[in-house]
Amino acid sequence: KILFATDEWFAVADNLNKDEPIEFDENAFDEHGKVMDGWETRRKRTAGHDWCLMKLGLPGAIRGFEVDTAFFTGNQVPRISIQAASLSSDLPLPPWNAKARKGTAATAEEVGAAEGVGSDQWHTLVAMSPLSPG
Repeated sequence: KILFATDEWFAVADNLNKDEPIEFDENAFDEHGKVMDGWETRRKRTAGHDWCLMKLGLPGAIRGFEVDTAFFTGNQVPRISIQAASLSSDLPLPPWNAKARKGTAATAEEVGAAEGVGSDQWHTLVAMSPLSPG
């Protein structure tokens, strides 16, 4: 479950949790433009990077990740890192799913609340690693 994302302008971060394979449909559009299967944000015009907080369904050992950039051929994220923590209580965040999110970015207050949970101090599972298109 996505608890927070800095930007969901073109496609929501919930797409990171899809079980089914990605299917690109060149004719699929909605009120925000092209329908995308991945999580797609606007290009950053400020310092920093886009990030999200995801709650896994059950506690346990993480044995691997699949990061699929198959359909991002020239507009892909240049690098990725993954951090994790085992938390005993819910994070003190505003309810993220309370609003329609596609076509939006987090407010300064939402970013501040998400930064306040200390995710920058969590365990690094995947250090910052470059990604290639397609």
